[in-house]
Amino acid sequence: HDPAAEQLARRARALLRAEDAVLVIEPGQALVGVDRHWIEGRTLVGGRATAYVCRGVECSAPANSPDDLASLC
Repeated sequence: HDPAAEQLARRARALLRAEDAVLVIEPGQALVGVDRHWIEGRTLVGGRATAYVCRGVECSAPANSPDDLASLC
């Protein structure tokens, strides 16, 4: 696993409410079990692990670091 993706996921779990979701895209990993329409347009940024904070059907701008992620929550 990509350490940057692990850090993003760990930070997201600490910051998000129960009804929120986070999508962490790890370089070289396919997303399984996620509706392709929901993730359409949400890709890696700069070839690095990228997270999107989603509330309902709306998702945030991408975040590449735990600090960036914190500013979105």
